[in-house]
Amino acid sequence: NAEILCYPRNDNECSVILTYCRGAKIPLTIAAGRTNLNGSATPNGGMVISIEKMTLPEPKLNLNARCISSPVGIYLEDMRNATLQQSHNRLHFPVDPTSRREAMVGGAVSCNASGFVPGPAGAMRYWTEALDFLTPDGYKITCKRGHYISNNGEFILDYPDGPVTWKVLTYPRPDIKNASGPYSDENGTLDLVDYLVGSEGIFGLITSATFRLKEMPDEYLNLFFTLP
Repeated sequence: NAEILCYPRNDNECSVILTYCRGAKIPLTIAAGRTNLNGSATPNGGMVISIEKMTLPEPKLNLNARCISSPVGIYLEDMRNATLQQSHNRLHFPVDPTSRREAMVGGAVSCNASGFVPGPAGAMRYWTEALDFLTPDGYKITCKRGHYISNNGEFILDYPDGPVTWKVLTYPRPDIKNASGPYSDENGTLDLVDYLVGSEGIFGLITSATFRLKEMPDEYLNLFFTLP
């Protein structure tokens, strides 16, 4: 039901689209692999910006840092395979949602996708080290983990015209897996990377991501139990 559909290929094209939509007050929805079940990628009106052509630069491994940088428009499984190939099976990316062959990296980050590994280590947020991010007015922010930490419930971001303040959400979160909205902290202290992962595009558009990797185990065993 969208009125406009765009396929940007890079940060600059995304920035132009975001700036135009903000100025023209056009509702904007970001679409990735559309593997979700809640219909959030099929809006009623406005513009849809698809990230499926944002596939460059190709994933690049930093073996010493045990990290891989990835575009957002490739499938998560392709990024996982690139990790194995470039590290010669020494490192792997452990998040393995069942939709990893259809879900794109950008969508997996935006919804904090998780797989079979239990607990926080099984979700995208735990392994995300850095993000390139476009704000709704088209300004690009590169945030590495530990670079932007909120203080007194606020992020202070570096804009060309001076610092800009973002408020931190402070509602309590249950100690179980949940998808109740953007990440929050009751004390108002958060890393900006954690805040953006799982935010579903509410704060802007993620255009690239860097992930920490894990050593490939010598052997492992998958167990499945059926309970009555």
